[in-house]
Amino acid sequence: MLQIMQRVALTGLLISFLSTTSIVNAQGIKGLTGSWIGTALSTTVPLPPLKTLMTFTSEGTVVESRRIYLANSPLGPLLATAGHGVWEKTDASEYAITIILIYQGAANHPTSPGEVLAQEKVRLKLTISQDGTRLSGTLLVEIRDFNDNIVFVGPGTFEATRIKVEPLTVPAS
Repeated sequence: MLQIMQRVALTGLLISFLSTTSIVNAQGIKGLTGSWIGTALSTTVPLPPLKTLMTFTSEGTVVESRRIYLANSPLGPLLATAGHGVWEKTDASEYAITIILIYQGAANHPTSPGEVLAQEKVRLKLTISQDGTRLSGTLLVEIRDFNDNIVFVGPGTFEATRIKVEPLTVPAS
């Protein structure tokens, strides 16, 4: 009887573990983990599309990079750090992501060159495609100065594709 109870408990633990790990697709890719190239679009302010690179780790962290120089922002010309954040799975194919980055006045900023001016928080709700190669969803950007005053809030959309290995083939000479 004790062996049966141990087997039932072990089976339950195994099922629990398997249900919380990422599902691996046909290419061996686990859920959100890996690197992506994407585009963010504002849905309320006429801004150009923002290209971004994101890497999601299996531990639930994310690193995001984009162009570092912003010529036209609500705070003047700025430089941005890379974004750092966290992600979690919220449904079978949905994820919640929060990324934070810091802005400083660019060298040509009229009043604060080189000074840290603001912090941006980006929250995303993304869905991964069934084949694991595309992400799409919505985002909300919130920029606050370091006195915690809101400088900008705006919704948008986000789409990305997984960066895949492309084997190097050298042309015959």
